[in-house]
Amino acid sequence: MRGIIKYTLGIYLVGILLFIPCTIQPRALPNTTITDIKMDKVSNYLSTKYKRDIKDIKAVVKVAYKYGHKHKFPTHTDILAIIAIESSFNKYAVSSANAKGLMQILYKKSSFNLEDNISDGVWLLKDYKAKLSVEGTIHAYNVGIGNYKSGMRNFEYFNKFKT
Repeated sequence: MRGIIKYTLGIYLVGILLFIPCTIQPRALPNTTITDIKMDKVSNYLSTKYKRDIKDIKAVVKVAYKYGHKHKFPTHTDILAIIAIESSFNKYAVSSANAKGLMQILYKKSSFNLEDNISDGVWLLKDYKAKLSVEGTIHAYNVGIGNYKSGMRNFEYFNKFKT
């Protein structure tokens, strides 16, 4: 009987520990939050996939998180998806239409500055989202709001965004 009680008590305690939020920092990573760990994993994945310097990618992920973690749309993952499609994380990318930077901003004020480029891209996305659905916003971001209103769509771009 004593063995059954010890076993049951052990299962009960493990169950409690699994459901109590834990704020203990891992020893190997002092002063590290779960968000930092997730951002590191995302950065490592993107750096490998797009063959970019890890420091550059970490900076992009940090800024994307800064601008996207408070919103339903665009979230930081939406921002990173658009950057991946638009520039493959090349911060000096210039399109044939002269769109510049990570988010391929197309207007005179556009800049290669990481913070400005992502901030401007998020501003455009939020502006379009105020007028359109999420799907419409993604199409308008790619083809331009005027072209979108005229009926132009790029489903290949949208499908890349969804995946």
